[in-house]
Amino acid sequence: MTADQLDIFQQGLSDEEYRVWEIIEAHRGRENAIKADALAWKVGLDGVRVREIVSHLIREHGKLIGSSTGNPPGFYVITDREELERQIRSLRHRGIMCLVRAAALSKSSIEEIFRQGRLDIDGM
Repeated sequence: MTADQLDIFQQGLSDEEYRVWEIIEAHRGRENAIKADALAWKVGLDGVRVREIVSHLIREHGKLIGSSTGNPPGFYVITDREELERQIRSLRHRGIMCLVRAAALSKSSIEEIFRQGRLDIDGM
């Protein structure tokens, strides 16, 4: 099979991205999540690289990948509106809590941290 033929199946993904997606794709729904270390072992990459790839698959390729630290922990394909909304709420809460910690560490108000975040985003 030529590289061009393979790319048809990979949907524009790099080899690493495709390997990670292929495994996550088999884990549909939160109850079937695959642990990050198991995923890393299966694709032969370290955990940090796997998390970078998962983030890229979500942001750049629009893959509906959820993650959970609860029971069971790991990555999974979001299968319905409820899972999607739960994932969005979780990410929003986690992001806000990170900003609250940043405000506490910098002895700033949460409003100032939000303003600075807006400037950072606008500068991207």
